[in-house]
Amino acid sequence: MNKEGLFVSFEGQDGSGKTSVMQEVGRQLQDDGFDTVILSEFSSSPIGDYLRSCVARDKFLRLNANSASMFTQTFAIIADYMYQTEVRIVPELQRKKIVLKDRHIDSQIACQLPLIVKDYPNKSENDLLIWLSKTLQVSPKIPDLTIYLQVSDGVRFKRIEERKRNFAEDRANEISEDDRNIFKERERIYKSLIANNSNRIIIVENIGRIEETAKKVTDLVRQKINEPRI
Repeated sequence: MNKEGLFVSFEGQDGSGKTSVMQEVGRQLQDDGFDTVILSEFSSSPIGDYLRSCVARDKFLRLNANSASMFTQTFAIIADYMYQTEVRIVPELQRKKIVLKDRHIDSQIACQLPLIVKDYPNKSENDLLIWLSKTLQVSPKIPDLTIYLQVSDGVRFKRIEERKRNFAEDRANEISEDDRNIFKERERIYKSLIANNSNRIIIVENIGRIEETAKKVTDLVRQKINEPRI
């Protein structure tokens, strides 16, 4: 391990198996003797609690208790990401731990941008993308490695319809036509992010058993650990 630990984020569309694979990767790394920390998408702060309550009302965070715009909602998510990075991620990395996180800056762009554009159709998507990307780049820590779990729409939609949630979530197992359109927009943006960050983002097909997919990811993490980093 280098001077500090390794930060690995897990990305992918709803139903891609991010959480399950991430937890299994954490288990495999722990079995290999690596001190590993697993973090959920949102922090345990009041802001994180607020965002979880928003997800409970709408899985795409389209609702806000004050009926605020997606700009307001996006700033709340950015604040929570920055808080979690400063309070949890950076200190754990300084302790030379491997930090695995469910979604980070890439999902912030892929998930929020389509909703912001929808709220502000008079604004250029490219201008909004530049603004959001630059805002997120000030983060005190960008992932060293990002795993993008790829699954066909058919498999993902079936998983969404059958999944069990740990908290109450409105329409958790439903997929409307509007939902499908949002998924398409997210996929388009994710593809662009992957193309522009190919040195950091690696696509992993999650089509077999969770243990098998996790083994592939664990091997990628080991490789990254052994790479010299400046």
